[in-house]
Amino acid sequence: MPKKFTSQQQDIIRTIRDTVKNPVPDEVFYTPEEWKERREQYGTDSLLVVCHDGGDHAPFFNLDYEAYARWEEMIAALRPLGVYSEQCTSWYSAIYRPSMSPDNITNGRKTR
Repeated sequence: MPKKFTSQQQDIIRTIRDTVKNPVPDEVFYTPEEWKERREQYGTDSLLVVCHDGGDHAPFFNLDYEAYARWEEMIAALRPLGVYSEQCTSWYSAIYRPSMSPDNITNGRKTR
């Protein structure tokens, strides 16, 4: 992996690749810092951003493909790492810890 990813990000990337079972290029993974630099609207407070505009990994993240079994397979694969995937747009998703969910934050303070 040419980019500098944390060990947690590397574990997530490895899990995604193992689940997809086809090559997933390094270029689809972004750190939150890189995502902020791009001035993207969603995913800037995540652990990792995954672009899936086409490619073999897209049905594992984008519900518009209606490949629900693949989407559920990815959710199940990420669960042991204590993270989940949230589709931000039709072309990218963000990986979060449950404590990072907006539902757990009120006025900038964590509620759980």
